[in-house]
Formats: sequence, structure tokens, C-alpha cells
Amino acid sequence: MIRTRVKFVFVAGLMLLATMFVCPKSFAASTYTIEDITDSYTSGTISTLSAINNSGTVVGAATTSGWWSSYENAVIYSNGSTTDIYTAVSNSLFDSVANDINSGGSIATTATYYGYGTSESGGYGTTGAYVTDSSGTTYLGTLGGTDSGAVGINDAGVIVGWADTSSNSTHAFMYVNGTMVDLGTLGGSDSVANAINSSGVVTGSSDVVTTVNNGGNNTQQGHGHGQGSGSSNWTTETNTHAFLYADGVMTDLGTLGGDNSYGIDINDSGQVVGYSDVSNTEQHAFLYDGGTMIDLGTLGGSTSQALGINESGTVVGWSTDSSGSSTAFVYLDGTMIDLNTLLSDSITGWDLQYAYAINDSGQIIGFGTYNGQVRAFLLTPVPEAGEWAMIFLGLGCVAYYARRKKMALQLAS
Repeated sequence: MIRTRVKFVFVAGLMLLATMFVCPKSFAASTYTIEDITDSYTSGTISTLSAINNSGTVVGAATTSGWWSSYENAVIYSNGSTTDIYTAVSNSLFDSVANDINSGGSIATTATYYGYGTSESGGYGTTGAYVTDSSGTTYLGTLGGTDSGAVGINDAGVIVGWADTSSNSTHAFMYVNGTMVDLGTLGGSDSVANAINSSGVVTGSSDVVTTVNNGGNNTQQGHGHGQGSGSSNWTTETNTHAFLYADGVMTDLGTLGGDNSYGIDINDSGQVVGYSDVSNTEQHAFLYDGGTMIDLGTLGGSTSQALGINESGTVVGWSTDSSGSSTAFVYLDGTMIDLNTLLSDSITGWDLQYAYAINDSGQIIGFGTYNGQVRAFLLTPVPEAGEWAMIFLGLGCVAYYARRKKMALQLAS
């Protein structure tokens, strides 16, 4: 009976810890600590932050100087240090950016090749889609054209992005099992895929051709008697719409009332975030959920963009405020919140302006200013009192089990 009780305590402790650290949660009303990661790169200046995985590893790009000029180089940040993903002179990959990283550390990148081999690229001066993992760097090819770019990758290693076709258009692609698949468009000439979830559902943006009535008189005086058929006032125009791609079908997600929308990120529940025109002068962040595009509003200005979403449905991005200044936000429980208001009380001097991505632990990456200087940041949520209590209780249960097991071993000996 005692042994059963001790095992129960151990299992209960593990379950409590798993609840805290494995299960996604929204971190509602959390405060954040901030880490300035700008100086973690010593070879140049961090210029782009693209993605953060659940281990807290960040990818993006930095401006650095080489033997011939300055260029963008894909970088990775982990444990306080930012390093180059490619060594440009040996890889011959310049102007590169790391766009996404999965839980296994595989990275989707876009880079321009300035070497003289062709097997690993589309040729000198071409921009290519690449994946870098433990086996090295692989060029993914194109859809028959010249250039391509890798934008998103899921935990299964399926990559999405854009690639030129033989007909001089650009199409969204999915790269799976060594094959680049053309996802097509919504009827226009161009499309791009930006993100893919674990089920292989993709979001992105595509040209869509719509017919527009320009008004006016649709009839004209005939040469004979009465009214004749006049020249048509209907014309076509090309706009851009967010899409979902699943099971071989690309679905138009529509807009928030304006002409254009853009799908940027997707989670495993199929929730999509991005931004859409509301009118000719306003553009708002959206959350697409259950077949409905939801306007997330702004922080008082006319523009907002949602750029990342995690498994709990917490959204991050940026918005203008009433003065027109850019402000980073987190959207949860139906409310858009200025991230600056959630910094721990001891943090001063920061102005968080753009939030680009969020992982399932609630860590957020972005750019802002510190004492007026542009800086890259990593935010980490501070557990609330109740969360700390669960952590300590779980650790206590595990410690109790370990102590009782040690006593049992000593008695047995």
C-alpha cells in the first residue's frame, strides 16, 4: 500500500510538471522579462527576426561585411549567442535569410548563390530555396523558372515557399519527399506559401482576378431604331487574397472588406493570422478561425498586422497607436494588448514596436528601441503565483518519491 501511494505521488508530480511545461497555454495577464539579443552577434547587426521554435532557438538574418561588400547572412540565436548559418565564402551563399525553424532544428532559408557550381543551386546570381539540417544544406530547386525561396517548415520537414515557373510566374510550392509540388493560384498569375502546420495545411497569399463594374451607362444609341448594346463598363482587376491549402484544394479566405489580404502563419488547429485591407486607407490584423475572418482591430491607429500564432491561439504582431507610432501587441482572450504594458515593473527604457513570432511557451521575438537605439528582443513570460505553486508542488512530489526510494534501497541493503 505504501509503495502504491509513493508511486501515485511520483506520477502526480510528473503530471503537474507536464501540465506546466508541455501543454500550451495562453499566459493571460502574464508579465514578461526581456533579453536584448542585439549584441549576441559580433560580426554585424541583426536585421531580421523570423521565427522561434519551442526550444527558444531564433532564426533570422544579420548585416555583415565580407571580403567584397556588406551583405545579409542567415543567422541562428541560441543560449545567448548568435552565429552564421552559412559561411558565405565557403558556401557561396550571400544575401541569405533564415525564415523558419522546426522543433528538430531544421531551417528553411532563402539565399543568393554566387559560386560557380550548379548542382547545389540554380546557377550564378540566382536566388534559391534551401533547407539546412544535421545532414547539411540542400537546394530545393524551382518549378521550371530561375528563382525560389523557402519560407516555412513543419516538424515533419515539409517545406513551403515560392518558386518561379517556366511561364515567368511565381507559384506557392510544397516540398515533400524530395519533390517540389506546385500549389497553383486562386486564378491569378502569382502565389506564395508562408506557413505549414503539422497536418500539412498551408497558408499564404495568391493573386485573384475579380470583375469590377466601373459604373456609367451600359448602353449606347444604336445605328438603327432604339437602344443598342453599348460598350461594357465591366473590367477585371488583380488583387491578393489569403488562402488555405489542404488536400489539394486552395481556398480563398476573402478579406475584411477591402481589396487585399495576406495569410502569414497557421497553427495545428488551422487558425490563420495575417492582415487585410479594411478600406483604401486602413489595414487590420485578422484571425481566421472556423471559416470566419475576424478583425482584431488596432491599438488606436489605422494599421495592424498579425504575424505569429502559437498552439494556444495567442497572436502577436504590431499596430499603430493613436499617434501613428508602431507598437508590438499580443492578442489573447479577445483583446489586443500593448506588449509594453506587460513588461516587468523593473524594466525601463524599452519601446517594443514589432512582434514577429511566438512559441508554445509564450516566448516572443521582435524589434524595438532601448534608450532610443534599435534593438532585437526576446520576451519570456513570468509564471504567475498559481503557476509557481503548481511547479513547486510537482517538484515536491518528485523529490518525495526520490527520498522514499532511497530509504527503501538503504533498508534493503
